[in-house]
Amino acid sequence: FPNDRKLTAMPLLTDTARLRREILPDVVRARWGDGWRIADLHHTVSNYFPEHTCCVSVTLMLTHDECAAHRTWEIIGKTRYDDAGAETYRQMEAFSDEGDADVSYARPIAYQSKHRLLWQERVPGVTLMSLLASHVVDNQVPARVARAVAALHGTSVKSPRRIVLSDLIDRLTAASKVIAAAHPRCEIRLRQIVAILAANSRRLNLSYEGAWHGDLHSNNVLVTPTKVYLVDMDRVSIGPPLAELGSFLAELIGRACLNGEPLDEVQPMLAVAVAAYRQRASWPVSEPDVAWFTASALIHERALRCVTSLKRVRMDTIENLIAVATRIAVGGSVEFAEVAMCDSMEKV
Repeated sequence: FPNDRKLTAMPLLTDTARLRREILPDVVRARWGDGWRIADLHHTVSNYFPEHTCCVSVTLMLTHDECAAHRTWEIIGKTRYDDAGAETYRQMEAFSDEGDADVSYARPIAYQSKHRLLWQERVPGVTLMSLLASHVVDNQVPARVARAVAALHGTSVKSPRRIVLSDLIDRLTAASKVIAAAHPRCEIRLRQIVAILAANSRRLNLSYEGAWHGDLHSNNVLVTPTKVYLVDMDRVSIGPPLAELGSFLAELIGRACLNGEPLDEVQPMLAVAVAAYRQRASWPVSEPDVAWFTASALIHERALRCVTSLKRVRMDTIENLIAVATRIAVGGSVEFAEVAMCDSMEKV
């Protein structure tokens, strides 16, 4: 660091003088036009994934040559090992045109293809993850987020990436094998839930496809008193929209399981989120379909992450996730009663 063999822009991003002299003048001009100059700047590396991506946060103090005006401007730069940032920039421009009262997106500023650098404005707000961790979030926040997700799914933005049902079933099958290998005593229960979901998948309504965020989780959702922002749009895809609603609901359930919280406390959040999503959506949002995608995400996202994160997780957390997924899949609804989850598996 910073001499990453694949991220060739790293020496520029981490050198204040070169960043100010070689990179940022074009970015300032793209947003504010001629006449604005960089009076000062501060920057930090906010995220670094070796040989894959690097993000920097930059705060600029700008002055105008003629009118002596001043402004402070916060931006984020992201470089990748490949040229995918060009497509991300195009899609971010399209999403910026689609923002409304329910959802907003970061403004894309420029893509510097020579350095594989994508620049966007920093958005305000607190991450949904922070709000959930604080335990002071009311049920209206998940409702607002659900409406934002539905608004995204209803946009006209297109993507060359497409996710179909067979992809989701493949993920489910692959995840169950990894989880069973790490925790063999879950193997029979995993086979049961995968079989249930595979059988029930034939009844899903897949007549509508929408724009996916592609990496929807609580750290990519920022909330202010008046707006919900969806950020980090690198994986925009096209697919069945209820799959992402299911991911959102599965994260709420998964957090409760991981923290050992009573599941009846998360139930009102699930109910208001589904109702808000359904209110905004112009496509069918049936309870059995929502249940299917939520149960699936509990396995191939939440339970799998308990294994692959390499963090110490109690075994009963994974068992509870599998039990809740089974209960939701069998019941065809995300409405479930509070039970001793590990024991309930035997009854199912």
